[in-house]
Amino acid sequence: RKIFILGPSHHVPLSRCALSSVDIYRTPLYDLRIDQKIYGELWKTGMFERMSLQTDEDEHSIEMHLPYTAKAMESHKDEFTIIPVLVGALSEAKEQEFGKLFSKYLADPSNLFVVSSDFCHWGQRFRYSYYDESQGEIYRSIEHLDKM
Repeated sequence: RKIFILGPSHHVPLSRCALSSVDIYRTPLYDLRIDQKIYGELWKTGMFERMSLQTDEDEHSIEMHLPYTAKAMESHKDEFTIIPVLVGALSEAKEQEFGKLFSKYLADPSNLFVVSSDFCHWGQRFRYSYYDESQGEIYRSIEHLDKM
């Protein structure tokens, strides 16, 4: 079993995708092993960059999924590996190239893809706190946006 975890880059500009330079990701529950065989296959395509250790440590889009993955897979912790992929700002052509590359892994029912939508950049920290007061409570405003 393999779990691909894709997350957007926040700390470095990327025009393609990047792979981690470490072998494991530590979680409070247990270490998650990065699948070096799949990483080797991906690296050989020439389509990927390597994340520096600093970038890997600074980036949260993949990291936020690791404890949930570990908890969900706890009873199978020795039966799976992860394939973390940091996704850059891809052109439409690059999106198609990476889509084609990942399609063979996506077609395999023993693989799982976790894709970080990174949906929550709301609040003062991000200088974005739009709220349509005409919709009432904030959750109603969000529901309204979902239905637009």
